[in-house]
Amino acid sequence: MNEEIKNAGMPPHSDFWHQSIYMADKKVKEALSDTPATDAFTREWMAKGVDALAAKYTNMIETMHPDTIAYGALKQEFESVIKEANKFAAQLRKGINDAQ
Repeated sequence: MNEEIKNAGMPPHSDFWHQSIYMADKKVKEALSDTPATDAFTREWMAKGVDALAAKYTNMIETMHPDTIAYGALKQEFESVIKEANKFAAQLRKGINDAQ
């Protein structure tokens, strides 16, 4: 848009309008790129989803009868999933780029 203004010639007060458009464009770009509150909110909700998965597996361990076939192996596998889910949730809370 700045180039269009330059090519259109210099109407009266063009410096003022040029500067105003430049500043508005800059503020919009900053607003769209810097959204720490939104990013934190999104990371927290993603982490809560992973926490729910860990809670589901915890509940499965707690409600599984010890006589279940392959109880020990299942319990160990579920505990592994819980551990990884908790680590991933912590990474999400820390920052999305660190989690990927």
